[in-house]
Amino acid sequence: MFFLIQLILICLVFCSPPQNKLILIQGGIFTRGKDITNRPDESPKHKVYVNDFYYHETLVSQFEFKKFIAESNYKTDAKKKGYCMISYEGMKDWDWEEKKEANYLFPFGKDSKIDVSEDTPVVCVSYNDAKSYCEFYGLRLPTEAEWEYAARAGSQTKFPWGDSEIFEGKFRLNFWQGEDHKTANSKDGHKYLSPVRAYPPNKWGVFDPVGNVWQFTNDFYSPLTYLEAYQYEQQNGKPIQNPMGIKNGTKKVSRGGSWWCSEKTCNGYGLNYRGKINPDSPFNNNGFRCAKKIM
Repeated sequence: MFFLIQLILICLVFCSPPQNKLILIQGGIFTRGKDITNRPDESPKHKVYVNDFYYHETLVSQFEFKKFIAESNYKTDAKKKGYCMISYEGMKDWDWEEKKEANYLFPFGKDSKIDVSEDTPVVCVSYNDAKSYCEFYGLRLPTEAEWEYAARAGSQTKFPWGDSEIFEGKFRLNFWQGEDHKTANSKDGHKYLSPVRAYPPNKWGVFDPVGNVWQFTNDFYSPLTYLEAYQYEQQNGKPIQNPMGIKNGTKKVSRGGSWWCSEKTCNGYGLNYRGKINPDSPFNNNGFRCAKKIM
């Protein structure tokens, strides 16, 4: 019995994924948006100031979310609905399947043979679920401005390391490679979800700043967010400070793109594309990380 207890204690330390730490993101000014773009909600270019804040170094993993469910007895939107919207190799571009009984434990369905490990980002969670998780631990979801500031880590390119998916001869993010979604080339090493530390972090220590899964922010989506911030800067002669988005809306902003994004379809992976989603919608390519205000 003594040796069994020792074995269990050792496994708790070494068998579990590494703990997701809160890292300090020192505040400052960054440039957001583009003047030339085919997506008007990304324009015009303007400056934004954000305060210091704490930020999860990785996306919240399935392991961490499972622990949250056990501690809180929380019921996810996917559980309430009885399904999660899923995608997988072989589907047509832009197609989604309403998969019965798919959830954060079985993000491709209970009958799927696709392996999903505990150290991959939790998916089949909604904005509501992500918000509840963060608040349970005394945290919150990041604002859209905080998300981009932390992801950019001082860069002004499409990705934190440059304008190509490849840096120093290696892929730096998880996204879909292939002419369409019928076949994946998986040159980045992953067809579906990748572990939360599979790729090197950006200069500020943020893993998966882009790719792998779309990341929820706390802001309601508005197509005029950037225009209004630009107008504020022009009228006041200084950047807008700590913007939090519009007070009311129907969709929440998600950023970063996912394993399902490709150049041939949404092309949403990177630091510019502004996604949006219903707060109660669970998809198997949406995840999150939390932030915390510095008191």
